Amino acid sequence: MVRVIKRNGSNEPFMPAKIVLSLIRTGVPVSIAQTIAQDIERTARDGITTGEIRIKVLRMTMARNPDWMKNSIMPGARYGKNRMSYSV
Repeated sequence: MVRVIKRNGSNEPFMPAKIVLSLIRTGVPVSIAQTIAQDIERTARDGITTGEIRIKVLRMTMARNPDWMKNSIMPGARYGKNRMSYSV
């Protein structure tokens, strides 16, 4: 089972449904949200961080339609040293 390391250091099982629900909330069609979650699930390794997942989701979503990310990045954007974190 793939475990995800959260920002606070805790970990939990990888749950593709979290990605799907978050993407749907930003306006991504269900079928594409499911495809993105499945692609990430296939490549996820044990110990992947939530930050790594966010970056992968952003890249995959932007490749399909950059407008979908405007709904996600702008409201919850947090910028840190050499990185950007957002609620997907």
